[in-house]
This record gives sequence, C-alpha cells and structure tokens, in this order.
Amino acid sequence: MLTPFAMRIAIPHWQGRIAPVFDVARHLLLVDVEDGGEIRRQEKPLTKADPLARAAELAACGADMLICGAISAPLQLRIAASGVRVVAFLCGTVDEVLSAYLHGTLADPRLAMPGCRMGRAAAAGATASVRRGRTPSRLRPLRRPRRGPPPCVGSINHVTCPHSMQL
Repeated sequence: MLTPFAMRIAIPHWQGRIAPVFDVARHLLLVDVEDGGEIRRQEKPLTKADPLARAAELAACGADMLICGAISAPLQLRIAASGVRVVAFLCGTVDEVLSAYLHGTLADPRLAMPGCRMGRAAAAGATASVRRGRTPSRLRPLRRPRRGPPPCVGSINHVTCPHSMQL
C-alpha cells in the first residue's frame, strides 16, 4: 500500500547510500512525497555539528520525517521534540530505502544496520556466536538476556525503530 499523503522526507546520504551516522553527515536529500509517489528531490548541505543547531537546521528544511542510519540519543530526541518523526538504524541505497518507505516495507530486515538486534542476523535465525565463526557445538549466548524489549523496539516521542512496528 502506498503512502497517500504529502510530506517531506529528509535522508542524509553519502555516495548514494544512507549516511552511516546522521550526526556527522554532510549531505541531506529532501524528498517531497505526495499520493504515494515522489514529486521532487532537493539537495541541501548540512553544516552544523552541535546537536541543537543540527536539529534546528533539519527543522528549517521543513522535514516531516528523518530516515537515517545511526544517530546519537541527544540529537534524536531533540529532532523528535521539534515534531520530526525519526526512523533510524537503516542502511542501503537511498533509492531502495525510499522505495521501501513508499511501499510500506521499511521494516525489511535487509535494511537494518548491522548490529541492530532486530536486523539481518535475527531474520536469518543466526546468533552472535555463529556470526563470530564458532561452530554449532560451541554455541553459547554472548551475555545474559535483558529483561523487557531490546532498546530499539517501540516508539518514544516520535523516535521509531522500524523493526518494531509496521510503518
């Protein structure tokens, strides 16, 4: 199902891919979306390094949503407090992530950043021990399981891990 409303999506990028860390990204792609399709793309440089200034710089672009890779908690909360929905911990090309958003498949584990608990390894059924090259006879948990959901699950003040809910 395609997104039926108009909005501006901000995507920090580097060499055609989602920038790995929004806090230090230098290029922002602003994509205007209406009736489930892309209307316009616009490039904007990101010049501010301070989290407060960077959040204000993003808000000044008129973005309704930020789709990004990793992001620090203070910056993420500041952006969310300004009314911009943050969807973080994604990776891939700008076009595949934007297409996934438009088609409602942003929670696809292939788009999760490496290390995201709900990402690639969980989708493949692998454990951290297997990823480190241990043989199945020597598998053991890396650490005690946490109580409650993993830190990236859920939505807090517009901060959303796409792997916890359908967007």
